[in-house]
Amino acid sequence: MINPSTAPRSINELIEYKGIFLCNTHVDDLPKGFLDNVESYVKDYGGAIITTGGDNSYALGGYKNSVFEEILPVSSDKKGKNEIPEISLTLVLDRSSSMLSSDQGSFSKISLAKEAAIRSLDNLRETDNIGVVTFNTEYSWAVPMQKLSNKDTVSDKINSIIAEGGTSIYSALNEAYNKQKESSAKIKHIILLTDGQDGMGENEYKALINDIKKDKMTLSTVSIGTDSNNQLLEWLSNNAGGRYYHSDIYTDVPRIFANEILISTGEYLINEEFTPKVSAHHDILNNVIDEGKFPPLFGYVGTSIKNTAIEIMTSHMDEPVLAAWQYGIGRVVAFTSDVNGQWSKDLLAFEKTPQLFSNIISWTMIDYDNSGELSITQEGSIAKVQYDTNNYEDNKKVKGAYTFEGNTTSEFELKQVSPGKYEGNVPMSELGFYSFNITEELQGKIIASQLGGFAYQYSPEYKFQEQSNSLLALVEDTEGKIINSVEDIYEIKSNKGHTKRNITNLLLITAMLLFLFDITYRRLGLKRYINKKLFYNIKEKIYASKIEQYKEENNTIKAEKIGSLIKKNKEEKNIFKIG
Repeated sequence: MINPSTAPRSINELIEYKGIFLCNTHVDDLPKGFLDNVESYVKDYGGAIITTGGDNSYALGGYKNSVFEEILPVSSDKKGKNEIPEISLTLVLDRSSSMLSSDQGSFSKISLAKEAAIRSLDNLRETDNIGVVTFNTEYSWAVPMQKLSNKDTVSDKINSIIAEGGTSIYSALNEAYNKQKESSAKIKHIILLTDGQDGMGENEYKALINDIKKDKMTLSTVSIGTDSNNQLLEWLSNNAGGRYYHSDIYTDVPRIFANEILISTGEYLINEEFTPKVSAHHDILNNVIDEGKFPPLFGYVGTSIKNTAIEIMTSHMDEPVLAAWQYGIGRVVAFTSDVNGQWSKDLLAFEKTPQLFSNIISWTMIDYDNSGELSITQEGSIAKVQYDTNNYEDNKKVKGAYTFEGNTTSEFELKQVSPGKYEGNVPMSELGFYSFNITEELQGKIIASQLGGFAYQYSPEYKFQEQSNSLLALVEDTEGKIINSVEDIYEIKSNKGHTKRNITNLLLITAMLLFLFDITYRRLGLKRYINKKLFYNIKEKIYASKIEQYKEENNTIKAEKIGSLIKKNKEEKNIFKIG
């Protein structure tokens, strides 16, 4: 079991699981990647989905406008004889200056109030009525009561609400009541949201609350922050047939509004005891119901069955309790009661319940034949897909689907090229990983499925995988080493090598140069020149040391004599010439 926010996001992560169990999970708590890919996971890759009920699932979990409305065998919209009657909804929103403050530096309260009002429209139909009255020290209609025929126009008007001024709740609430009194809708509901108080108490509101009840309306209240009069707001909702909500986390407000509209109808949260009825004999009920015995449930979330789905068990109101269907090559089961004991305490104690859920898992997580062989090769920017099977049925269909990096899944055609052999081409426009699934279909039923994948890389000259054996052989032959990291480069020690080389020509050239030098040395008398130069240099150094000695002894006569010798030595040295 994992937190919804950590659910797998990409198709490659999803297909690692045979099935996914969503236990009372709100769509807002699931990551976008999961919602983007879960349909393909079921439809194209044969994954299984099992959902259970609670106050965060089906219509109350935001499924109506999500991918789950497509995948599940039940619709979050109630239709047929249990269709929701016409709704008339009035939102009473605080737009005082205190609504400009934010929750820990995030969105302001007024911006979240406007978002909540806009999101509430998603749970209304074009035939329903909507009105938005705002208040500070006075009230005004941001959206006059009207049919929701143009949702965009209503949203724009809500977005234009500006917060300023003080707080006066009573006059705005009284105005909402007066307008609702004119409506002929069967369900008339008011939602009040504020972060403050107007100094009035319960006594001032008693007459208004009595009028609301008398005219068969309901009132729910939402307080946000720490400055609102929570006691008064709770008293208002409790005495007007509604519900009270308080939130210090302002981002919860949009979900509160969306759910409150559905709950206010009294048609989605069915808190009544009943014993489920078997509507269809199905493998899921094998060895579960003996002599028609099944424990009672104490509630469920109202939904409606889809046309091609199998309604296995129903409620006392003939609404789905357990439903299943095939979606693409995957299977989906919806159980509309809960599994945490609030509605299902007797079911959890029922001795056949483990068998029931074992059957659900076995039926959804079907094991298709995967004996076929799938190979994928690359030719330029084309993935060449080849599928071999031992099933040679003539009227069998082989279909392919592929997904790039968790994006939209596409189908492609495989043609039979010989008995049991099928081929198809997939253009690869982007570098990355492509997931494939090949299915065999016979008489409208999936009989085999095979998963595969292919990494579209750079041009083939950059691919070393195919030459990996020859590369290893080269390393071994040269007594080299495979470098796995930058640090390994500095650890490589070069081996000392020995080789033979013919140096005859080098020796001949050296001998010739030495011979010419010897002739020059003898002919020009270089020996005598070198010796004389060396002799004069030595004499010069001796004289220099002597003259220093005599100077220290103050023997000027000897010093002068040595000085004349130095002068004579230099003259002899300078006139010496080679010759």
